[in-house]
Amino acid sequence: MQYKFALTFDIDWAPDEVIHFLVDILVKNGLKATFFCTHKTPVLENLPAEFERAIHPNFRNSFNYREKIDELLQIIPEAKGIRSHGLLSSTNILLQAKEAGLVYESNSFMPAYKGLYVTEKFNNFFMVPYNYSDSHALINGVHKVYSMEDLENPGLKIFTFHPIHIFLNTKDEAHYDSIRSIYKDAAKLKNEIYDGEGIRTRFIELLQYLKDYKVKTYTCSQLIENRE
Repeated sequence: MQYKFALTFDIDWAPDEVIHFLVDILVKNGLKATFFCTHKTPVLENLPAEFERAIHPNFRNSFNYREKIDELLQIIPEAKGIRSHGLLSSTNILLQAKEAGLVYESNSFMPAYKGLYVTEKFNNFFMVPYNYSDSHALINGVHKVYSMEDLENPGLKIFTFHPIHIFLNTKDEAHYDSIRSIYKDAAKLKNEIYDGEGIRTRFIELLQYLKDYKVKTYTCSQLIENRE
């Protein structure tokens, strides 16, 4: 059974300064990661080779799936993967993603699932599920992150975070709801950073674990290339 770690991030239209804050942490720690991108931003252009860009389209207000996919592929032409905003998915969406040249989707969230692995959905199009989400943690309590036992169990460990929650050190859903009106204003967001235990706290703890145990991280595409 595979024992590999991957860090993924849903950009969700975050301001440039918020995204840069995250990228800087990853670069300083020498970690690979996959960014599911929602829009054009200079922060995610000319990234080091350690990073992968995939697409994160919003299908909630449109049934023209291919148009949304193609819009983001104009911005991120090298993208190989898709994760829909809100995890909206269907056979139709995935077939159109494959027709557009994508090779994997990551829309299946399986909380704390042990023995996670990449699987082929159909004819060289793959599913990369994940088993940790900061959004899930905000609902259930940010203390509910993987235990050491969970981290050391066999199987893939694929984590999904959002730059906004790492920047704010978001403590719960109410905290996040309170900043929605200033979401695009990085200067005002700085005043709302939580100084207790929040998502950034848990993220830094995870990075410390990876550093202490010299754990290698993979991009989603690399998980497919190295699947068992």
